[in-house]
Amino acid sequence: LEGPLIADGGSCTPQCLPDFVAFEQKLTCRSGTLYPRAEFTCSPPCEAPRTIEGAAVPACEEGDVIPVDSRCTPRCRPGWLLSPLDDYLVCPHGRELPVFQCRLPRCKL
Repeated sequence: LEGPLIADGGSCTPQCLPDFVAFEQKLTCRSGTLYPRAEFTCSPPCEAPRTIEGAAVPACEEGDVIPVDSRCTPRCRPGWLLSPLDDYLVCPHGRELPVFQCRLPRCKL
């Protein structure tokens, strides 16, 4: 964001492609080396789950693509119940969205 050259003691903000998020929020130049490390990583967004039995399509209220650190509100098809009853899931850096289940209600005998 600040340009191709950073002065010693200066800092820069890593930039990623759309929908990707930089793991490091700031890099600082010290004696010609960027810290906390010379290379930064861009985490891809999470995809809404596609193989959960009973899940709505898309399985996240927010859509099929969930940016890093953003919420996925799980959705089940009508008549199915969400388990566990998490209000939302968060897309973590560099990993898949946590799993949820949809189940049919059952009565105990």
